[in-house]
Amino acid sequence: MTDQSARIFGTSQDADTTQIMHIDVDSSTKVGDRLSPYEVTALVVKIYSRLAEEFLRLDSLTFFLGGDNFMVLSNGVTKEQADQVIRKVTAGIDIKLNCGIGIGRTGRKAAEAATKALDTIRDLRKEGKIQPIYEIRCP
Repeated sequence: MTDQSARIFGTSQDADTTQIMHIDVDSSTKVGDRLSPYEVTALVVKIYSRLAEEFLRLDSLTFFLGGDNFMVLSNGVTKEQADQVIRKVTAGIDIKLNCGIGIGRTGRKAAEAATKALDTIRDLRKEGKIQPIYEIRCP
């Protein structure tokens, strides 16, 4: 039985795959260099709250993983929509977020792909390429 008003069980269009976003603060160690531990904690809570609100509007659920990491169950959210959310969340704060998107047949495969996508963003940055959102689709 599905709950149409809450839309918590997805739709038939996304029944074959799961999409998960792994989001983290870009260069978080530099943030810790300029803010106290209390300010860092307040900032992370603020980011989490904003991410949760914005992704909930897109029928997605956001979870705080610890440190500077968040995971979003995000079936149907496009890279463009993720970019819009991230820009809105970070507006007015001197923080950049990276977003790895993983798509797979299971939640586990999607989460692994999302983390690999986030690692790819870091590797690209080392090569001088700035790409804050990267998507990996696994078989």
